[in-house]
Amino acid sequence: MQPNVSSDVTTEAGHVVANIPAAVEPVEKDASVATAVGDTVIIMVRFRPDTTVWEINGLPAHLDKQAWFTLLCKRAGSKFETRAGGRGYFRLTRAEYEAIAARNPN
Repeated sequence: MQPNVSSDVTTEAGHVVANIPAAVEPVEKDASVATAVGDTVIIMVRFRPDTTVWEINGLPAHLDKQAWFTLLCKRAGSKFETRAGGRGYFRLTRAEYEAIAARNPN
């Protein structure tokens, strides 16, 4: 069964009262780029059902997805916020993000 995606809204009498777009295409975001809000960097994480990392943004070139998540957990685990549906995010300052993402973090 498909949902009703009609672009016309009708009254109970069947008269068209508005023409509304049926769907809006989602905007694809580059998952490799961390979202910056002011001086805050948000790193989004999505997990597979087996709890391995499916997607994570802000990924440095020298790490894979799981290693990046593990490093973030070790260095900024208290900044991770869990969300429903196998998702979560780290909210870091720009300085924290740059220190963690450096090739040889201190």
